[in-house]
Amino acid sequence: FLLCLATSRSMAATVLSYFWELASLDVDRRVKAASSLIAALNTAQSEFAATSAAGGQPLCPDLEYAVRRLVRGLASPRDGARQGFGAALIELCAALEIVTPELILEQIESTLQLTGAAKGSEERDVLFGRLFACSALVRSHRVAALPAERQSATAARLSALLIAVGGAKAFLQEPAAAVTCELIRTLDPSVVEESVWPTVAPLLPGPLAGWSPHGLMLALALARKLPPVRLGTLLPQC
Repeated sequence: FLLCLATSRSMAATVLSYFWELASLDVDRRVKAASSLIAALNTAQSEFAATSAAGGQPLCPDLEYAVRRLVRGLASPRDGARQGFGAALIELCAALEIVTPELILEQIESTLQLTGAAKGSEERDVLFGRLFACSALVRSHRVAALPAERQSATAARLSALLIAVGGAKAFLQEPAAAVTCELIRTLDPSVVEESVWPTVAPLLPGPLAGWSPHGLMLALALARKLPPVRLGTLLPQC
């Protein structure tokens, strides 16, 4: 027991040492930290899963902590934190199947909460954190790899989060729309029509001439996925 406890503490200390480097302004240091972090977490999770200590708990303590801290760190304005934490989160999602898209969405919603008390820079940081976290999840290509039912539910939650971020601040409309377009391009057409279109449709009201630039960007992405009947409603003048 004491040996296992010492190993756990040693691993936790090793994992903790990488987070500071993830925020470095030096790209090479961020890449090295992200790579080392993923390797350490992969080892920790493998050892945890191989022991009876895992029980009904799917994630080892180090991995649980890392997921939570990576998501929370995307709200940090410090140096290169968003770039480093975002890259690490992409690689973590891609490398460890047990870190599911649903888990990341839960962390976004619980860790990066928008409350009525959040104002100014605090609100802006949380919104940027949500945007970067959603982008990391899209770029990990995990959503598109989900079975149909889970893909549909996850796409609906993710697109709703992105549209909400864009609706909160004018300067976030275009980047939020750009990430939504990335999501649309990775999904099956049926999922786009069922789960993304209902969320995006309110952004495209009235004649085409009255659409915003980010609305037009979304429409062009949707045009490649929606069936002809739906497309005729979306772009009646084209």
